[in-house]
Amino acid sequence: MYIHIPFCRVRCTYCNFFQYASSKSLIADYFTALVKELKFKAAQPWTQSYPFQAVYVGGGTPTDLSADQMLTLGKLIREHFPLAPDCEITLEAE
Repeated sequence: MYIHIPFCRVRCTYCNFFQYASSKSLIADYFTALVKELKFKAAQPWTQSYPFQAVYVGGGTPTDLSADQMLTLGKLIREHFPLAPDCEITLEAE
């Protein structure tokens, strides 16, 4: 599973994703929408049919999420998606 957090301070030369210098209000709005989207995806049969072997949270600056947002995201992933017992969970950090 890949979860994209698109708030970069600097755009890498190879990347075409959105960048917006860690605006707290945009991050809050994005996170609210992300939670809704993850719950929607978790309700789909294909996401429940086989355990995920890895969860990657990246795409920019996931570490710009607040501690509460990171906790919420982790709980949401663990509660709503089937994970393999040895599932790797990775958070990209700059």
